[in-house]
Amino acid sequence: MSTRPTRKPDTSATSARTTRPASGTGPRIISAALTTPDPRDGTGMPVDALHQEGCGTPDSVNIHVQVTDPTGRMSRMYYEYEVAAAEPLRGRSDFFEIGAIRNGVENYKTVIGPIKALPANAAGGTVTITIHAVNTAGKEAPTRQVRATLRPCR
Repeated sequence: MSTRPTRKPDTSATSARTTRPASGTGPRIISAALTTPDPRDGTGMPVDALHQEGCGTPDSVNIHVQVTDPTGRMSRMYYEYEVAAAEPLRGRSDFFEIGAIRNGVENYKTVIGPIKALPANAAGGTVTITIHAVNTAGKEAPTRQVRATLRPCR
């Protein structure tokens, strides 16, 4: 009876740090964060609220998103937003890629705001941002939502 040596799995730090999902799972949004615009490095501090245009700062915030896809790259990154207030507002915009792809993770950033101050929305509301990622094969990742408070404008 012959015995074969068994191969131990690779548990090195390199293999443990991978962020790619299993092959064939398609695109996946790993993270989404809202930050203040920072002219020094573009990242800023985390935020959960923004002011209406002309009613304080910040009146626009950065949206940072990380996406991974084992089958290819993203062909389209965009977001849709809805302001739940007395007079609802809606819109959409595209992301642009920033930085290098590392460990299969693509980084994107865009800005939301300023959001027009309307008399009917003086009490503020909630901004819901729905992020979409579509790969080059046309497959869309499950959407990711982030929310921010739209501060009152007096």
